[in-house]
Amino acid sequence: MLKSLLERQIWKYLSDFSPTELSKMDSFFVAVSDAYRSFEDDRILMERSLDISSSEMLEKNEILQKNAQENENIIHDLLESISKLDTWSSFKKKKHIDISELTSYLVKLIRRDKKNIEKIIQQEKDTKKLNIELQKFQLAVENASDYISIVDLEKKVVFMNSSLLEATGFTRKEVINKPLYTTIRRHEDIQKIQNIYSFLEREWEWIQEELVTNRKNGSQFISDVSFTPIFNSKNIIVFFLIIERDITKEKEVDAMKDEFLSIASHELRTPMTVINGYNELLLSGTFGSITEQQKKYLQRIESNINNLINIVNDMLDIGKLESGKIKFQYESFNIHDLLDEVYSFFRRICESKGLSISYSSDDIEVYLDREKIKQVLNNLISNAYKFTEKGSISISTEILEWDTLLRVSITDSWVGIAEENKIKLFKKFSQVDNYLQKTQKGTGLGLSICKTIIEWMNGKIDMKSCPDTQGSIFYFDIPYKK
Repeated sequence: MLKSLLERQIWKYLSDFSPTELSKMDSFFVAVSDAYRSFEDDRILMERSLDISSSEMLEKNEILQKNAQENENIIHDLLESISKLDTWSSFKKKKHIDISELTSYLVKLIRRDKKNIEKIIQQEKDTKKLNIELQKFQLAVENASDYISIVDLEKKVVFMNSSLLEATGFTRKEVINKPLYTTIRRHEDIQKIQNIYSFLEREWEWIQEELVTNRKNGSQFISDVSFTPIFNSKNIIVFFLIIERDITKEKEVDAMKDEFLSIASHELRTPMTVINGYNELLLSGTFGSITEQQKKYLQRIESNINNLINIVNDMLDIGKLESGKIKFQYESFNIHDLLDEVYSFFRRICESKGLSISYSSDDIEVYLDREKIKQVLNNLISNAYKFTEKGSISISTEILEWDTLLRVSITDSWVGIAEENKIKLFKKFSQVDNYLQKTQKGTGLGLSICKTIIEWMNGKIDMKSCPDTQGSIFYFDIPYKK
């Protein structure tokens, strides 16, 4: 096939040669065939295997015809370049052409361009392979159950998958090349959306928000939405990937649960307070002397009543915090003094269990809600105490990020937390699985309360495993200056 293509092109350039000289071109084509003998072998094998000639196959197969035309164009361009060379001109001026010299010269050039041809063929294969992978990816995204959209730097939609279109009732034509705030975000605060994009462009990090999603018919639902910047090979943001899911039912269930907890907590708190009051009177001997055995049982009642009151208080606190009904009272105080107070309270309790507790902190003046920070510390240290059978608990502080954040860490040395359980830690009513859980019961609200308090004060709370032991480090970072 390559030989026939070369023959047609070269004939155009040798049209002014004499018939005698042209008859010698057979030698030239033999030389070319030697250079590309694998092509000739493949052609013969194909014709024998398929019982069809190369020319017939070219006529019947559009793809092969297209490839043949592309190859013909490549050879045409090659010969065009050759015709402009001084050497070629000197060949044409000769009355008698040395075919072997001409053949050697042309084959040398063709061999050189063979690499370019092979490169083009490989690029075509790579492109086809990439297109297949892209089609698979597009099919997966298009049919994903999550709602997915992509917007460009002008905040206009370039893609929206079928799930999101079906959920909102819009057609693809109605959303493409339009900002989201004109379609599915038309009732959301525009400034809030702009702040999200500003954060993405400034921080280059993903962000998660709860947003209102509007349907075409005017109804709406609440979505948990994650925004992620997409970068090109030069590390420049080119698109924004938006993935969301409908959490309306979850929010409704949470609201009903919060309402029940609030009512139940108030109804439980009053009788427990009364019972605890009478129990204290009995312990104090107001109603007469008591035996040691009676005192032991009354103390046990007091302990259980206090545990129940703490649980009720936790349920009331989480409800108030999430609804924004708890007020924060900021004041200046020394974090070292607060840690010393908390340490003194827990030292006796820890020693009775055989645990050691320590703290280290500089005299750092902070401007925070002292009682709320104390509540967070009490919860975190209480957790460390409950889930540490032996070993130690330590409390420490440090200043981070150019003197803008205070980090407080509580470290234990006993039961670690598996990586897959970390996501459960700060959720309401969630407790991680370990063997101590059977003996250390709780509501699963303590860490959720800590998280809500710290986030209300513009901080963040997290945990990590100890690098040298099986223990865990719970810490929170919080702006501490006025």
